[in-house]
Amino acid sequence: ERAGLPPERCIIDGLGYANDVKQIAAAGWPGVLGYHFYPMWLNCPNRTQEGFSNKMQADLDGLSIKVMITEFGGCLHQGDVYEMYHESGDD
Repeated sequence: ERAGLPPERCIIDGLGYANDVKQIAAAGWPGVLGYHFYPMWLNCPNRTQEGFSNKMQADLDGLSIKVMITEFGGCLHQGDVYEMYHESGDD
């Protein structure tokens, strides 16, 4: 507000590694929230499609309509395996 920027044109990152958007929303920010997500936030063997989905849904519960994913990390040491589903959840 003090900067004269309209809230509808601003994206405020969550706290920490931009993953805690709930605290920003609870503080009263009316605009869009930026959310980062990294595979390292889940330990093996929980790095599954279900595990990532559950984490993201918990992090964004009640806020998903006003959140933009502004960064999504991926393991770069696994080669071109992003189109394959790895059920084990191991690295």
